[in-house]
Amino acid sequence: MGDDPDIIWMTYDEAARVLRIKPDSVRRRAASRKWPKQLGNDGMARVGIPRDIIPDATPVITPGAPPDNPDESGQIRTELQDALAKISTLESDLRAAQISISALETRLEETQADRDAWKDQAKELTKTQAELIGRVADLSGYRSGFLGRLFRR
Repeated sequence: MGDDPDIIWMTYDEAARVLRIKPDSVRRRAASRKWPKQLGNDGMARVGIPRDIIPDATPVITPGAPPDNPDESGQIRTELQDALAKISTLESDLRAAQISISALETRLEETQADRDAWKDQAKELTKTQAELIGRVADLSGYRSGFLGRLFRR
C-alpha cells in the first residue's frame, strides 16, 4: 500500500478493534482528520491510521490472524460447526430432492407413453367406428335395393 512508515493501513473493522471504538467512529475520524483511504486488493476499504494514535499496548492486527480471545475462538468454532451441520443437512435434503425429481421424471415419461398409447387406440377405434357406420349405411342401402325386395315381407 503506502510507503509512509508513520501510517498503518487497516480495514475499518481492524482499526475499530485496535482503537477500541466502533467502525462507524473510525469512519467519522478518518473523514474529519482526513486520513488517507484506499481500496485493498480484496475489495475492502483501508484507512491509513497514523502510528502515533495507536495505543502502545495494542498489537497491530495482521489480517487473517486468529483472534486473541479464546472465548471468541470457541464461539467461532461453534458457529463453524453449526454451519457445517446445516450444510450437511442441506446437502442431504438436496440429494433426496434430486432422487424425488428423478422418480417423478420417470413417472412422467411412463404417463406420457401411456397417454400416447391411449391416443393411438382412440384413433384406431375412431377408424373402426367410421368403417362400421359405413357398413351399416351400405346395408341399409341394400334393403331398399335388390336385397330389400328379396327379403321383403
